[in-house]
Amino acid sequence: MEISLDGGATWEPSTGPVTVTNGIFEVEASAVDYAGNQGTSPELTLPVDTVPPTTDVSGVPLGWVNHLVHVAFTAVDNLSGVQTTYVGLDGMAAQEAAALSIAAEGYHTVVYWSVDNAGNTETQHYVNVPIDLTPPIV
Repeated sequence: MEISLDGGATWEPSTGPVTVTNGIFEVEASAVDYAGNQGTSPELTLPVDTVPPTTDVSGVPLGWVNHLVHVAFTAVDNLSGVQTTYVGLDGMAAQEAAALSIAAEGYHTVVYWSVDNAGNTETQHYVNVPIDLTPPIV
C-alpha cells in the first residue's frame, strides 16, 4: 500500500507515520494485491488544525471614564473557523458573546477567549474597565 499527500511523493504506512503541519490536505491511497490487481482510493480531504483562534478586543478605555462602556470582541481562525467567543464579567460565569456593555460604577474585570471548530481553545485574556459615575464632593 502507498499513500500520497497532495499528489506529492508516496510512502508506505509500514515505514512509519508522516507528520503534517496545519492546513487542508488531499490524501489518496493505492494498493496492489498478489495477483497484480491495483486499487486506488478516492481522494479524501484531511483538515489539520492545532492552532487556537485569536481574539481582538476594542472599546476598552485607557483609564477611568464616567459613561457606559461598550467592549467588542472579534475572533479569527484561519483554518477551521471560530466556533464561539466566551466573555465573563467580574468573576461571573462566562457566556457566549461578541460584545459587552458595562454601565455600573466600579473597577470591572473582563475575561475573554475563543474556541475554534477543531476544539482548540485560546488562552484566557483579561482587561480592566474602570467606571466612576460619582461626582467629587467639594
